[in-house]
Amino acid sequence: MIVRLLFALAAVLLAFAPASADELTERVKRLTSASGKYQRPRVPMLPSMKERMSDMRLKLEHIESPIGSILIAHDGKQICNLEFTDCEDRMQRMLARHFDGVEIERSKQRTKFGQALQRYFKGDVTAIDKLPVAKLGTPFQQRAWAALRRIPAGETRSYGQQARAIRAPNAARAVGLANHLNPIGIVIPCHRVRGADGSLTGYAGGLERKRWLIEHEARSVRRTSV
Repeated sequence: MIVRLLFALAAVLLAFAPASADELTERVKRLTSASGKYQRPRVPMLPSMKERMSDMRLKLEHIESPIGSILIAHDGKQICNLEFTDCEDRMQRMLARHFDGVEIERSKQRTKFGQALQRYFKGDVTAIDKLPVAKLGTPFQQRAWAALRRIPAGETRSYGQQARAIRAPNAARAVGLANHLNPIGIVIPCHRVRGADGSLTGYAGGLERKRWLIEHEARSVRRTSV
């Protein structure tokens, strides 16, 4: 089931990515063994939405942004994954982890999710605040990610502050790991968390994108507050 999901995703990505079919197929193969069997992550599969998998179908919606092409995976009601297209390996792993066996197809029309992201990049940085997201991850990860959505656009927090916000003051490192495993970038804004000294730290999309997002939000908030 996971192999089928990965190759379905690869077929959809061909419509978006500049890579050739051979290149993309090769990237997908890196997630499989020579026998064609998916190599599961060392962390066990999560049961996040297993009870709804049988009749679930995900759509991939593509948007362009000033910092690269983005793919939004959603079921029509909520966002299930959001990644930059050059992070497709990560997207494949996340979808296989949380949505094993789910069918994937290309979205043929712009939805409220893509529209909200477009408004966000044009300067309406609160446009993504109320977008519904799938309830994924462990209970601790869910608490950490919920805390991220409570950080206002234009502001940042440290990992220690985020940990204290979920009443786990000694769990800054665990919070950092949870942020790294965030499957819905930008909308669940892990980019709004810095190191204790204010420095930029790890971001799956790259530190330049993290810097751009923080500065974009700060500029937009200043402009609307004048």
